[in-house]
Amino acid sequence: MLKPRPPLFSLASFRSISATPSPPRIYTSPHASIPSSLLPRTSLYSHLFPPNSTFSPSSPAFIDASTGKSLTRQDVYEGAGKVSRALRRRGGNEVVGIFLGNGLDWPLVFVGAQKAGWKTALLAGSLSPSDLSHQLSLSSPSLTITTPTLLPTLLQAYSLAKNPLREEEIKERIVLTSTSTESEGFQTLQEFVQTSEGEISDVEESEKKVDCGETSVICFSSGTEGLSKGVETTHSNLTSLLDMMKTPVYPLMEPGKDLLLGVLPFSHIYGLFKLILMPLQRGFPVVIVPKVDLKTICSAVETYKTTAAILVPPILIHLANSKIVDKYDMSSLKWLLSGAAPLGDSLTRAVEKRFAAQDLVLLQGFGLTETSPVTHILQLSDARSRPGSIGRLIPNVEARLVNPETGVDIDSAAVGEGGDGELWVRGPNVMRGYLNDSASTLSTFSPSTDGGDRWLKTGDIVRAEQDGYFFVVDRRKELIKYNGHQVAPAELEALLLIHERVADVGVIGVWKEEEKSEVPRAYIVMKPNTSLEEETDASSSQIKMDLAKDVEEWVRERVAPHKFLRGGVVVIEQIPKSPSGKILRRQLRDLAKEVEGGCSR
Repeated sequence: MLKPRPPLFSLASFRSISATPSPPRIYTSPHASIPSSLLPRTSLYSHLFPPNSTFSPSSPAFIDASTGKSLTRQDVYEGAGKVSRALRRRGGNEVVGIFLGNGLDWPLVFVGAQKAGWKTALLAGSLSPSDLSHQLSLSSPSLTITTPTLLPTLLQAYSLAKNPLREEEIKERIVLTSTSTESEGFQTLQEFVQTSEGEISDVEESEKKVDCGETSVICFSSGTEGLSKGVETTHSNLTSLLDMMKTPVYPLMEPGKDLLLGVLPFSHIYGLFKLILMPLQRGFPVVIVPKVDLKTICSAVETYKTTAAILVPPILIHLANSKIVDKYDMSSLKWLLSGAAPLGDSLTRAVEKRFAAQDLVLLQGFGLTETSPVTHILQLSDARSRPGSIGRLIPNVEARLVNPETGVDIDSAAVGEGGDGELWVRGPNVMRGYLNDSASTLSTFSPSTDGGDRWLKTGDIVRAEQDGYFFVVDRRKELIKYNGHQVAPAELEALLLIHERVADVGVIGVWKEEEKSEVPRAYIVMKPNTSLEEETDASSSQIKMDLAKDVEEWVRERVAPHKFLRGGVVVIEQIPKSPSGKILRRQLRDLAKEVEGGCSR
């Protein structure tokens, strides 16, 4: 019988920690580490397409669920080769921006750039012109691949630059995946790769040699609290992590038997690693769903009989609650993996209950853009007994828990089973640093005192149990401080998702002058069956007020007094989130400021 665990979100340990320094407790993986001498020392491209590959060239690699079109491994190899040759003939500063939604062009452009030795800047198709302008300024791509649909956003982003380029210069930097009436004067991807046709030299045909310690991908942090940072991810970061994530650490996916559903944006490191790199390395196909829509997702599962899916909590919320799911045959799914944002115990149980007939298992992983991205994963064998856990450390990754107020390692003997602390990690998958931002790089890393690698301060507050299972409490910067107590928004969000009328939620701290303190406020979205669409303005307002009051009282009955929603409950249409599913709390704070004149903090 499992012994009782302490509450998932307990922050009392902060107040019981002694400032007396204690030797660091270094957590390690239960799985054997790969000797450093055996970690890959090749480029990412060579690791994905080794000369001795045993996979059939004709086996499917990517399938577009919206069109039914597909790419075999040979198609990827040949298409990427054309992109590579065109890039090498073009020359430039060797940074290419990929500003595309999910589709079959994406892996061709990415793999082609890697073969050419070009760095790839991952630009999310959902970016606003101002955010895109910031990321273009950071990464400075000499060429950006995009679609006619996204072209206006890209052009506006260029216009916002401090030193705007001339129209002719901008056109030289853009390649479109297809033509349209608005794209006259821009080169298409087909025209671009045609520049590599004709006589091909041996040098152009081969992979460009790069140092494995060089930057392979420029990813961007989520920017939930401010402007995103450019994360320099090296070839070695990615190739090492690919080997560190092999079975049994990661669920077995068998070529010719298993299919993975590809919903997450490839432009995020989570989607890139799990939906492009791992499938190419292991030979199983990905069914691409370009549009994040529940009907489209369910239809793709039914049509292609996908056996697994990599998702984020917002999608899981819909899978747990929407009646749409009942209209489709989802029985092929064996397991789901959630990441990018905390997944509460209650949501885990709700999803598994919804799919209980097929014995579906919901796993959770953890990592950051800065860790390429994985540090922890819950294995299939542990999923039932550890709901809500992010699992244990993967091989070659070490961790510490540190009191964020004092910088002293938490003494596990003093606080029981680990306590809550900021997670620090190190391993071969940890980024090179932030692009053109030495100050942020310096503040994010802590020097090693034992001769090992430096430690990355994740900014996440976690709890570690003595048997090596970790639980996320919240982001350090997002903790709400109420009269000396620390309140985790993620805890309240996990609780509120149990409420029968709440479809989604985001919690922030707002300043309450009469309390002279920050207090929790919940922004909630009503479930579809309580939609306000057919109500009059007056009745809609009353429904919102009644629901807000009901939710506030409901929470008071279930939490300690310092966690009461003293900042109120506000009903809104949608919780702002990043493409990877993280709540954009800065937008909720902006909303609070607009309504109440700057009360949020």
